[in-house]
Amino acid sequence: SYLLSFLEGSALRLANTVEFDPNNYPVVYRLLTTTYSKPRMLANHYVSQVLNLKLPKNECIDTLKEMIDKLDASVTSLKALKIPNLGDFMLLSLGLRILDSDLRAKFEQKHLGTEFPLYSDLVNFVRNHCLVAKLAGTENSHSNSGQRSVIKDKITPVRSKVLIATNSKEADLPTNAKQNLCPCDGMSHFQMKSCPKFRNANMDSKIGMVKKYRLCWACLGRSHGVASCNSKYGCDSCGSKKHHSYLHRDIQGSGNLSVVDTGQVPAPGLSLSVSGVSLSSREASNGSRTCLLGTARIRIRGAQGEWFYGRAVCDSGSSVNFITSSLANRLGLSKSKCSLQVTGVGHSPPIAVSGQIQTQIAPHFSPEPIQHISLAVVPKITSDLPSAPVSNCFLEQFKSLQLADPDYEKPAPVDILLGIQSFLDSLPTNPAQIKGEPSA
Repeated sequence: SYLLSFLEGSALRLANTVEFDPNNYPVVYRLLTTTYSKPRMLANHYVSQVLNLKLPKNECIDTLKEMIDKLDASVTSLKALKIPNLGDFMLLSLGLRILDSDLRAKFEQKHLGTEFPLYSDLVNFVRNHCLVAKLAGTENSHSNSGQRSVIKDKITPVRSKVLIATNSKEADLPTNAKQNLCPCDGMSHFQMKSCPKFRNANMDSKIGMVKKYRLCWACLGRSHGVASCNSKYGCDSCGSKKHHSYLHRDIQGSGNLSVVDTGQVPAPGLSLSVSGVSLSSREASNGSRTCLLGTARIRIRGAQGEWFYGRAVCDSGSSVNFITSSLANRLGLSKSKCSLQVTGVGHSPPIAVSGQIQTQIAPHFSPEPIQHISLAVVPKITSDLPSAPVSNCFLEQFKSLQLADPDYEKPAPVDILLGIQSFLDSLPTNPAQIKGEPSA
């Protein structure tokens, strides 16, 4: 366990392939050294560390010193490898970052016996690949399988909506293999709302079942999410079409809070947690009243398996997840083409999406749960949230809880927007509530 505590990402997954006990310690250690002691892999790691460094906006002496120490350590380690032509290797590394994973794998396979390929090897490889593709009549794809190409990406059909753009299908919702059976008890009544076990469960259990079986919050159906639900019916209690009547929960509050009309969907003025707890206040530091969206500090995985930190805002009115181009560039993930356009209130000019990335997110305070997510890349999501510092007078009431955004009351940039489906999947089944005050 001591060795495992120093591992993360692909190294940890490799170590876990061996049953770990004291007798197998040499086996695991030898497996790790054999895999990661290759000079080329070490060099790639150090280059990635250098390219992913970025000075925070809130610059101070401590953060500047920490950044320059990391930079110097990576550069010193890179020089210690004594690469024959370090400048050429840097150009090669930058060029390889442009390729998609399939084409890069072919390049590495071709030069498997070369310790440090040259930049000219990469240029010749890509040119030959393009020539072969044209001769074979497949210049729009690497193969007949229709996989994404570096020459022309496959465009996924999409449709847009007023206020927010949306895909034509919920690509991240799995289809149940047994469509004729209820996912809850395996009986043939199919619809969850007809399941006795579901109908007799308490509210927290119902919400847990909806999350577990990835059901639509509006109609309790499968194979789609609430953003693409075609049901014409709303909640019998409040009329909302964002949740089913069985998922309606009332929260009694004071005049400062409206009644929550959803099963864990936030009304204006409430801020719920993402895999943890986040607070909201309606009173700004100058005494004026304001309304805050829920925010969370989360971890997001980069191209090399490393974790980056970002600040997310939870928006139940969006059917798509978004990420700023600045954070997307830091992650180093390849983008797929995306023809979405985002339109705001009042028919404002549409904003073109520069691409789409696939990655994973997790809470800032825990390695679990990990959520797979698709994000559309846009230049900017919103201005700093909150717009002005707010009182942290509620913090004492929630001091026993782990906050998703420890600095919820301080204005700060927003890097990620979590849409309705990812937001609902991230909510705790039993949020903390104090009568007459914000919930967490």
